[in-house]
Amino acid sequence: MVETTAPTDVVEVELTLPAGAYTVQAKANHWLRGEVAVVSSVSWIFAAPTGANKVTVYWDEVAGATGYRVRWGTVSGSYPHSSAVLPADARQWSITGLVTEQTCYVVVQAEYNGLWGPPSEEDSAIPHVGAIPWDSRDATIILHAVRAVIGDIPAGHLDVLAPDGRYYTEDEWGNPMVTEPPGVLLSASDTASYGTLAVPLTHARKEALENTGTGPYRRVRSDTSARCIGAIVRFYLRPEEDPFYGTPYIYIHPTADDNRDPLSTMDTPCVYLGIAFPGGDFEAGVMFHPAGREGVPYSRWQPYGAFVPAKGKRIKLPLLGGDPRNPKHHIPYVGEDDGWWGYVVDMVLLPVASPFGKVTLFAIGAYDVFSEGWVYSHWFVGFAPAVPLDGEGVRVRRVHSIAQKKEVVKRIGGYKRTGSFVLGVSVDYLPLFFGVTLDLPAMVLRYDNGTLQWQDWIRTGISEQPNSAGVFPFLQQKPLFTVNEWVGGQDTRYFRETVSIDLRP
Repeated sequence: MVETTAPTDVVEVELTLPAGAYTVQAKANHWLRGEVAVVSSVSWIFAAPTGANKVTVYWDEVAGATGYRVRWGTVSGSYPHSSAVLPADARQWSITGLVTEQTCYVVVQAEYNGLWGPPSEEDSAIPHVGAIPWDSRDATIILHAVRAVIGDIPAGHLDVLAPDGRYYTEDEWGNPMVTEPPGVLLSASDTASYGTLAVPLTHARKEALENTGTGPYRRVRSDTSARCIGAIVRFYLRPEEDPFYGTPYIYIHPTADDNRDPLSTMDTPCVYLGIAFPGGDFEAGVMFHPAGREGVPYSRWQPYGAFVPAKGKRIKLPLLGGDPRNPKHHIPYVGEDDGWWGYVVDMVLLPVASPFGKVTLFAIGAYDVFSEGWVYSHWFVGFAPAVPLDGEGVRVRRVHSIAQKKEVVKRIGGYKRTGSFVLGVSVDYLPLFFGVTLDLPAMVLRYDNGTLQWQDWIRTGISEQPNSAGVFPFLQQKPLFTVNEWVGGQDTRYFRETVSIDLRP
């Protein structure tokens, strides 16, 4: 119980309470003046076009709510139309009979025994021909619709995360399946939870570089004035050790995975791309797991994707990407068979263009140096708020990091020197064998004079730090260091990007 005494007959009281239903009593001289139930607003909603004349709205549960209603209109901030009262277990509802290509603005309200809480934040969607019919919940129909939007993806190489949390994938012959998402993003702790495996994420999306909520990282981010909305980058990931001399390049100290130690950090090297925009943040890339982690006998890189809502909402959202325990999504290091010379990895992270917006594409392909064909290739498509296609307020980034558990980093007041390291991860460059350019310069998709165009990311001044690294901790502070070599002619010189992160004392 919370009590407060008002000195006058009119008073405003603000209390911070967990989501749920509460009874508020106002008394004067111990006489009851009024009583009303207060219901929290719905913390998260998502409106998706699901047909030429239809928009489906999804939302999170409000604890204690006895019902919900969806309100909508065609002008932002005005919602003259409403659904009937929906049951307490409802989590989605479709608005039909809409005008094709006309924006529909929606909010959701929670009810407590006939009393309505405040509306949620507004979301919007544009119904259109060819929209992905998420509400059908039919794997065959949905996967076919996604291919119609993003292109002809080979059978067995497509995963799709729907707004209702259903995960659509295929077996190796292309037969559609519905499975549980590989994991859940716990936004409060910046952790990807795969059952018993809780993997830390970098959280380098924060504006401040001196970020004590994560392990060290190196970030290159586009300037907002550049209006970049997507990226494609070719990375070189070194082998675990030099094939000639046995010098280790990737090493996770055993103490980092000691579950008996409350200060174990589960060091997780990550190489990824990100898009930050007013509606939230999407990051996707690969994370490294050492042999033995979660019972897998070999080391491997594993793709992942995570969407984080704006304004730091503390909610759980399903992950997009591979399961660290599933060999189907491993880029492995196994003796001389896999990864002996390292891997070249291509990553593409893009919002899907209007009118098929509100989904994001992450494509990844990896091939073993000196091998024929791809060792791994996959396309991941997940729901996400629409990225402004004019690039207003949007940044893209590429990041190298060793993520550590946030709760440990906060407890000790900064990253922990565990003895782990990852050395020589490079962009468009293979540093072994006297150095080889990989012929795919890092590119950004940029809005320029009304059109979207691919432009060089490294050799142009569109980044926040075009000639220096944005890093945590600062460069002169060990353990993070970068190797940037000037190359090119007088008029075309640029930094060749090779990044190492070293947590040895």
